[in-house]
Amino acid sequence: MINIPAKDSPKNDAEAITQPWLLLTHRSYELRSHRGEICFPGGRVEDNEPIEEAALRESFEEINLPPAAVEIWAELRPSLTRNLKNNVIPIVGLLDSNILPELKPRDEEVQTIFLVPLSDLISSRQYTSFKTPKFKYILPVFFSTNYQILAETSKAYHFPDHRIRIWGLTAVMTNQAIGCLLPEEVFKKGYA
Repeated sequence: MINIPAKDSPKNDAEAITQPWLLLTHRSYELRSHRGEICFPGGRVEDNEPIEEAALRESFEEINLPPAAVEIWAELRPSLTRNLKNNVIPIVGLLDSNILPELKPRDEEVQTIFLVPLSDLISSRQYTSFKTPKFKYILPVFFSTNYQILAETSKAYHFPDHRIRIWGLTAVMTNQAIGCLLPEEVFKKGYA
């Protein structure tokens, strides 16, 4: 999360106010799994590695985010992946906005690094359902048209309607983080 002040000449409503923005990535279409998905930087924990260190290491490897530029705030509740066998433990932190120009996507894993304003996420939350032979899930989904691209590779995909969709595990973690930050009157914490 990054707190960005209002711009003197905003291009949209989101830039007109000081607010937190979430840092997200668009994964490469050349990956074997989760290709083309919108997600947070991060990845697998190595043997005997603390979770916070893994998050910082993976973020550095994927987008050149210096660990010293992140103030860790919290570890959120673990979330099950779609195979129901693995957990992802989200780590929430505040980023130093001075490092934004240094961020660079690692071509093999990430094609775009961007920021999404909290106001877009709060106002756009909807729900979608997934069904398997054994389970039915109702999960949040978010949209943004006011996102800002920070860096991209030559292979970056540009959304034709300039609208991104945040769904799946990333939406679950986003919902959880926003629910921790905002009061119930502003952002209802339950699912549909």
